[in-house]
Amino acid sequence: MKRRSSLRDMEVPDTKVKNRRGSRTTTLTSSSTSSTTKMNNKAVTVALPGSIVEGTITRTSKGQALGLSMAKMADGNIMITKTLSGGLAVQQTPLRYGDVILSMNGQDCTVASGGKTMEEVAAMLTASDKVEIRAQKPILEVGTVITALLVKETTKTPLGITLTGSTKVATDPVMIGSVAHDSLAYHTKLDPGMHIVTINDQDCRLKSLREVQRLLSNAPAGTVTIQVRVPNTLKASDSVQNCYQKPILAVGTVITAVMEKYPAKTPLGITLTGSTRVADDPVVIASVTHDSLAYHTKLVPGMHIVAINNQDCRLKSLSEVQQLLAQTPAGTVTIQARVPNTLKAAA
Repeated sequence: MKRRSSLRDMEVPDTKVKNRRGSRTTTLTSSSTSSTTKMNNKAVTVALPGSIVEGTITRTSKGQALGLSMAKMADGNIMITKTLSGGLAVQQTPLRYGDVILSMNGQDCTVASGGKTMEEVAAMLTASDKVEIRAQKPILEVGTVITALLVKETTKTPLGITLTGSTKVATDPVMIGSVAHDSLAYHTKLDPGMHIVTINDQDCRLKSLREVQRLLSNAPAGTVTIQVRVPNTLKASDSVQNCYQKPILAVGTVITAVMEKYPAKTPLGITLTGSTRVADDPVVIASVTHDSLAYHTKLVPGMHIVAINNQDCRLKSLSEVQQLLAQTPAGTVTIQARVPNTLKAAA
């Protein structure tokens, strides 16, 4: 999304608050709706993607900065574009970067109600010592790749994330286990359960947990670039499971799924069904194995196979397509599939 205009709320320089970082601890709970963060010995509920969050920021002195920035996006909604480490917004509310503002001080800020100009937003933020904000956590489409930029002042500066995963390389992805409150990672869109794709342009999809942990801990001072992917389900914690939204595709849409096989015998994780009569019934995806290569794409049961590695499958029989799929070599496998009128393979 492109920003039209922005608002910066008189931010306190990092030098004034950087020493506060690291004094807080985060504990993920087994709740299905939230995680709990310890902040100055006070429990603060941190809402999950798609959830509605509310918070009141109270100034302790006249004109004090709230510690956040907002911008009006291309769709007309107001979004939080930055939260300042140690600022009032972070200390007093669960608001984070990327949250979409629904209302402030009881006034609707959504496009549906006509929206607000940035001048009106600025007036609401400065009108009183208490600012009540209601927002929605961003809902990201499955498969979305997010790039987070974290700036380390020294090599020992913690990024604020823990990792989890399997020791089996190229089998289970390495995932974010937790994000520490008010850490560098906390001020990005990184969330528990997201799959690590790259760190400083080094591909992590075929690395073990220890290799990725070592790569992360050895990141030098300066900008650390982490790319993550939104999974179908967030397995790292029960508290964040099933909180992302799957895309709704129009009938007739042709989607392209790109998968990396290493070695050649690595299963893609899909089974096929169809008729033995060529050019009569299409070859259809019957099932997608949980957490397989195909599982982490937009392929779903019922889609019609169009092409495999640019070979047209629309006039091939079931056995021919199965053979083509089984013989794909190691490396990139590209499957094109079409969304049918009805998903016949699965109810």
